[in-house]
Amino acid sequence: MDYVTYSFILFCVLFLLCNMQLRRRLLVDSILLPVGSLFILLLSLMSCNDKAEAPLAYDGSYARLIKEAEVPPKFSAYRPDFHAEEKVFDFIGKEGPYLDTIWVIMDGDKYVALYFAQNKPYLDVFAANPDVAPTTLEMPVRHHNATLLGTRLTTSAWYDQWALSGDQHYRSFEGGGDSLMLVETQQWDQAGHYQREAISSHQFTFKVDPYLGYVVEANCQLQTNDSTKKQIEFMNFMPRDAVNPWPDRQLYSHTVFTPAGDSTYMTYANN
Repeated sequence: MDYVTYSFILFCVLFLLCNMQLRRRLLVDSILLPVGSLFILLLSLMSCNDKAEAPLAYDGSYARLIKEAEVPPKFSAYRPDFHAEEKVFDFIGKEGPYLDTIWVIMDGDKYVALYFAQNKPYLDVFAANPDVAPTTLEMPVRHHNATLLGTRLTTSAWYDQWALSGDQHYRSFEGGGDSLMLVETQQWDQAGHYQREAISSHQFTFKVDPYLGYVVEANCQLQTNDSTKKQIEFMNFMPRDAVNPWPDRQLYSHTVFTPAGDSTYMTYANN
């Protein structure tokens, strides 16, 4: 029962006691009613606080969807314990079995995402609800676009080629506990192979949103003195099974999205 129900029951009990004791005048007016009324008031205030909305962390379309769908802030009291650690997994490659060390993003003992620090670095984010996040992880023996556990986020700009191309490359994890940030940076030098001054900085912050659960905030920047129109893939976002080549495992045939600042939609076939 909630606080409103308890308050109603208490009010009924006090009403009956008042009727029974009114003729005997056993301090009902001086003690019982004031104390009971104060208790009901406190319960009502607790009820109001229990139903108070959590502040929205974002605005725009996100806030509008939260309000229209009347999503409850079920994670407003949840406190995560984010951290990153390296784990060794078994894989099967072209030349047979091998071991590889992968960064794992965790919340306490719960698995949230994988980070592949390679020539094409990316995150595989597969947990959304802290209440049901997995505490064990079954890794596919071949991990690639068709066997993603969740959603892939490339963590660095692809400039001129679909891989890291900077003359220098840095990565680090910052924070922990309530939030954890992955920072990936590329730097190009004028004296380097591509003869340009440029820097790419991508930041991915893991948090718990009071309405959505696990979220990843992405802040991506690219500065360059190259005025030519070269191929730049700023960031790549791909959900699970978007390029699954097996028809019996394919979940979605098309991807549909609404461009920023537009009310129309665009679509493309996944395969």
